[in-house]
Amino acid sequence: MCQVLDVSENGYYNWRKRGKSQRKRDDEQLTERIEDAYYQNRGLYGSPRIYVELQEQGIHCGRKRVARLMQEHELSARKKKRKPRTTDSNGRAPVNGG
Repeated sequence: MCQVLDVSENGYYNWRKRGKSQRKRDDEQLTERIEDAYYQNRGLYGSPRIYVELQEQGIHCGRKRVARLMQEHELSARKKKRKPRTTDSNGRAPVNGG
């Protein structure tokens, strides 16, 4: 496998032993905070609001980083359900033509 990937065996085994990078560990901690904020707000908050909430908690991170982590973990704001329009705005005739 190392020959196919053009990697030394020593380099491959060192990579396996090394473990997760500091950035990856930080992302995991930040993801936990993001999920907490997301579920506390019933899944209604998107990345801009989550970002603001994290800033208020004293957690410094980038807005795009929050958006990326939310997208990776499939966390997105639920949209409001709009009441369907049943009549014309002037109140004369139904919208559906009936």
